[in-house]
Amino acid sequence: MVRSLILVVAGASLLAAQSPPRCDRACLESWLERYVDAFVAHAPARVPFSKGVKFTENGQRLEPGDGTWRTVTAKGGYALKIADVERGQAVLMGTIREAGAPTIFVLRLGITGQQIGEIETLVIRNQMAAENLDQVAHPRAAWSEAVPPASRTSRSELVRIANMYFSGIERNDGKGVYPISKTCARLENGSVTAGDPARVLGESAAVAGGRGRTGCLEQFQSGVFYYVTRIRDRRL
Repeated sequence: MVRSLILVVAGASLLAAQSPPRCDRACLESWLERYVDAFVAHAPARVPFSKGVKFTENGQRLEPGDGTWRTVTAKGGYALKIADVERGQAVLMGTIREAGAPTIFVLRLGITGQQIGEIETLVIRNQMAAENLDQVAHPRAAWSEAVPPASRTSRSELVRIANMYFSGIERNDGKGVYPISKTCARLENGSVTAGDPARVLGESAAVAGGRGRTGCLEQFQSGVFYYVTRIRDRRL
């Protein structure tokens, strides 16, 4: 019995040694950078894709190298990077140049081992919104600051709250339960559409842009989103 236990432990140790290390935040962010560098250079061969990699652009299934891979001309001036270490996912919300024009670009990568297994992109050709994001330039510092372990929220709770937000928009009659702080501010396509601009742009930009906007919670309670009836294809 002792011998069997030793063999099991030894076998588990061998499997652990053979398993690839988890890709941490820095690792996932480096994949975003590597992908965008190849993307701007029109060189998909520079990044390793898994066999059968799934690539979509604005919901359309394509092959890496097609779509905006052919029309992108440069990186933009805004890049918010989000890493989900637990799921091996990395997201970029930023801007690019397409034929020289500012364009919003959203990228989600699924990393498996040392390869890219999933690529989901949104290309939003709204020049004014892209220019607004470029003027913001630097995402709010809180996005990249580590939350102390004692203050962290579980994944299941974060998913529940995010879904409550979207469902609150879908069924927005002003009478729902909205998981929104009274100090919430919303930056939408480079423009502050609710709350104190200082919360998302900093004091200097807030002074220039003025204050006094309706808060996020007040907007929901007013039923302002009554015209939105469905939010689908959610990525959490």
